[in-house]
Amino acid sequence: MESMREKRLRGALELELLSVGWIMTESILSAIAAYRVGSLSLSAFSVDSAVELVSGMLLVARLFIEIQSGVQMSAKHAVERWTSGFIAVCLFVLAGYIAVKSGQALRLREGPELSILGLAVAAASSVVTPWLAVQKLRYGRELDSPSLVGDAMCSFTCAYMSWTLLAVWR
Repeated sequence: MESMREKRLRGALELELLSVGWIMTESILSAIAAYRVGSLSLSAFSVDSAVELVSGMLLVARLFIEIQSGVQMSAKHAVERWTSGFIAVCLFVLAGYIAVKSGQALRLREGPELSILGLAVAAASSVVTPWLAVQKLRYGRELDSPSLVGDAMCSFTCAYMSWTLLAVWR
């Protein structure tokens, strides 16, 4: 019989796999849209998704390791600490990239280029990504996993990026 922690771990793993699939799709489609119209904001959104993808794939590995080993990885476990640290680096890279690209867009006085594909991806992301972030945050708290909470923050950042794109395209 599975313990409550094992059920939560499997639920978190399923959520992360769903998230990785969504983020991969989002990243590819926004990169295509950015390339087609030469949009700096869409390229920033695509890179944001790619960083979130790295974070998600790392978390899939971390959850899989705990499920397979049967060893509980609390916040103090070495694998959990390493994963949390790497995800923190992903968040810093993401923040730096957004700051640089925002400054570049301001310097060039460039607004987002309208793209139907980009608009569709941002609209879908504005609904899907916050839901994923809330679920990751819930599992992160239930499992005492700072790395899962950190990944939720990456997802929230992606949601903010999609809302920003939609706000400036109106």
